[in-house]
Amino acid sequence: MRRSFKSKIVYLLLTVAFMFPFVIHAATFKPSMSCPTTANPGDTVSCKITATIDDSITGIQAIFDIGGTSFVGFEKGKMNFYSAEKEGFAAGETSGIAAVVGSTNVTIGTLKVKLPDGVSGTYTVKLKEIAATDKDYNTINASDVTQKITAKVKSNDSSLKSLSVEGMTLGPTFSSGILEYKLMETDKASIVIKAEANDAGASISGAGTVNLKYGDNTLNVVVTSETGTKTTYVIKVHRTDTRDTVNTLKALSVKDYTIAPDFKPETKTYTLTVEPTVTKVTLQAELTSDKSSFVKGQGPRTVSLKYGKNAVTVKVKAENEKENTYTINITRTDDRDSNNNLTSLTISDGYINFDKGTTSYTVNVPSNVTEITVSAEAESSKAKISGLGTKKLKEGSNKIEISVKAENESVKKYTLNVVRGKTGETVPEQNETTDTNQTTPSTPTEYLKSVIIKNHDFDFDPNIFNYNITLGEGEDKLDFLYQAAEGYTVSVEGNENLKNGSVVKLIVKNGEDEREYTFKIKVEEKEESSNLLFYIAGGLLGLVIIGLILAAVTKKKPTPDEVVSQKYVDEGPQSFHNDKVYVDGVASSQVTGSMISQVETPNSLSDMGPTPEPTPVAPEPTPVAPEPTPVVEPAPVVEPAPVVEPAPVAPAPVAPAPVETVPAVDVPEMEPLPINGPVTSEVAGDFTPNPEVNLQPSGIVDNTQSFTMSEPTGLNDIQQ
Repeated sequence: MRRSFKSKIVYLLLTVAFMFPFVIHAATFKPSMSCPTTANPGDTVSCKITATIDDSITGIQAIFDIGGTSFVGFEKGKMNFYSAEKEGFAAGETSGIAAVVGSTNVTIGTLKVKLPDGVSGTYTVKLKEIAATDKDYNTINASDVTQKITAKVKSNDSSLKSLSVEGMTLGPTFSSGILEYKLMETDKASIVIKAEANDAGASISGAGTVNLKYGDNTLNVVVTSETGTKTTYVIKVHRTDTRDTVNTLKALSVKDYTIAPDFKPETKTYTLTVEPTVTKVTLQAELTSDKSSFVKGQGPRTVSLKYGKNAVTVKVKAENEKENTYTINITRTDDRDSNNNLTSLTISDGYINFDKGTTSYTVNVPSNVTEITVSAEAESSKAKISGLGTKKLKEGSNKIEISVKAENESVKKYTLNVVRGKTGETVPEQNETTDTNQTTPSTPTEYLKSVIIKNHDFDFDPNIFNYNITLGEGEDKLDFLYQAAEGYTVSVEGNENLKNGSVVKLIVKNGEDEREYTFKIKVEEKEESSNLLFYIAGGLLGLVIIGLILAAVTKKKPTPDEVVSQKYVDEGPQSFHNDKVYVDGVASSQVTGSMISQVETPNSLSDMGPTPEPTPVAPEPTPVAPEPTPVVEPAPVVEPAPVVEPAPVAPAPVAPAPVETVPAVDVPEMEPLPINGPVTSEVAGDFTPNPEVNLQPSGIVDNTQSFTMSEPTGLNDIQQ
């Protein structure tokens, strides 16, 4: 194959030579090759082949001699190649290689060879039989180009050949296999460590001059082999510390103030309270030892105070570098307003049922609402509100955060989740009296298909986002069973330790699209409250019954004149023909107009028809015999006591008040009285007017309602 390639090159050059006159001229052609000088056994190395030429060079060729390595490949340069094989290459451009490449310093290509595995040695890579042609078809020969590559198997040896400390003795005596040593105590500030590796290719760190700190020092000498393995040799040495150890204060105070407790060097913590107007204080401190010092920035100084607690420190460093800290906790009284509540929170589209204690709200708006204006007012005039103004809305969920910062810097955040409907959706008007059961027009299958809560019967609608749930006794969480629409996930928030006012949220998400279903919790009142109300109602009912009984017992009895007047009305004038009548054994005066009920009667007694016989009054078991008494003037008319209507009380029935029975009285006959005009009755009760009766004794006072009573059968009926 090599002969065939050489034959091609020779044939090409001879043909060119015989076709044109052979003229030697000073064309420029200087080839070169660069390879790494060292490599590991088995490495693949790259040798870059370049040449310096002039504009006349049109062709270049060379043969590879890779002496003991393996051919991996040849990466071509930018020129045109007639051949590029493991034996060599031939390339050319009729217009000139420099013109095509754009430079007279050209990269012909890169030769890659692999070194033998696990073998150390030197390998020679050579370019030979190098030649070039120019535009006049002249041949320019060049000398062979040679590169040597040395391969060495790397050593794994990371041991020391020797280790010592200048002027000091190691213990134990050094041995390559012993890794830890000690030196005698010293007061030197530094020592010199000497070390030599067993392998010349290994590297050493940690040797040379090493500074010592006071006290214990651990020094490491690290040996790294050619392959990267490491071995660490340790030398320990103690440097004697003769420095002062005092790091206390002799005095500590705050200018113009008294700290508590009183200062003592061994007491490290103190307190002080200042007025709200004090913004700075000056610390004063004095060191116990002149060899100690204050830590930078921690000595006597003026410090600024924020409201509340300020931990101010003073730090003392002894000569031996050990520090001691004193702390004064200075409290600046904070009289600033801490109110960070809102009194109102509104948006230009949509309704918020605002409560200052509720910090999270969800509002649904139609798809045509592309922006809203958020407005709010703070309870305190000293609070500052941020997050207000006009907000752009994207379809789906839009989170808006409003922060209220009180004068004392405390912050409360209110969050609005404004859900803008998708294009084509229509949101019904929201009820401004409640924030529950608000709806967003959404296809039910877009978010949640169904929701069931164990032990709770409620109607779920995918378009209704707010619900009220009443917990039963002993219930402190909701047991949900739900089905989300395809592509949506559901998370539950706030479903633990539920109480009155708790809010449980089902958050349904698909990427940035989010819907929130809220369940506001109400806890069922305990039975004891109902029992208490029952006892109160029963007590009130008892009081009403007692009042009714007392009213009935103390009801005023009718006077004799009132009884006679009633009898006159009931039985007619023919029943009164004597000068006196007796009621309850007491003689009454002759009936006058003032004692007779005002009832319309006929103008004459004859108009009333036949006079009925008096109905005998059945005597009571123990009748009272009337005693004659002198005629007395009729008693003045007394208004009857008002009848108290019992209040309707359920369910206990009210027993009727006992009615006192009036003993029967024999009424003697009386002469008929002339009657002309209406008569006034003072007997209370149900009645109906009777136009056929016109009783009007002269001189009566008309001060009660006219009525007609049914005819009584005895004094008992008259009393009732």
